[in-house]
Amino acid sequence: MPTVISDELRWTIINRDCYRCRHCGEKGELFFDGNTLKVVDRYHNSYEIDHIVPRSYGGLTEEDNLVLSCRECNRKKGDSVWEPISMCLIEFADFVEKEAGRERI
Repeated sequence: MPTVISDELRWTIINRDCYRCRHCGEKGELFFDGNTLKVVDRYHNSYEIDHIVPRSYGGLTEEDNLVLSCRECNRKKGDSVWEPISMCLIEFADFVEKEAGRERI
């Protein structure tokens, strides 16, 4: 099985996850740096494709084992196994939008 993530698979994951980190729900923005189109956070840190089950534990580089992750969450997760959010992507996006609109006390 491949360990390099193809551009096609990378964009499949990015589109499936609606430009959102599947750990924290933060939505990234498309950014063209002159060479590459990528998804970035508000500080222009690139989002990353993350293995749910890391390769070091036998995780495969396949669509059902990959999620979009912001750099901060991916660093926190490290080499641990992570259970993705179980709600469908539309529900996930709606949930995040509602949470973002709530007033913080």
